Amino acid sequence: MEKEIIELIAEKCQKNVSSITPANRLDELGIDSMQAIVLLYDLEERYDIEIPTEVFESIECVGDIISKLEHIRGSGTSP
Repeated sequence: MEKEIIELIAEKCQKNVSSITPANRLDELGIDSMQAIVLLYDLEERYDIEIPTEVFESIECVGDIISKLEHIRGSGTSP
């Protein structure tokens, strides 16, 4: 899942996949709040999940996205 998420982020921000790590902040990658919403919507569609609004508001870095999506998929509940 981590690799797929990083690949999608790389595509969205037009960066090389190898330059993106879980520690990267979204704003460092040039992803603003509107782009982050679109990214999370795309992830909802890809993984057939629903990401709660409070999760959207708490995401700051790539690792946040990965851990929260893994939690949602693993437990079927919001993080």
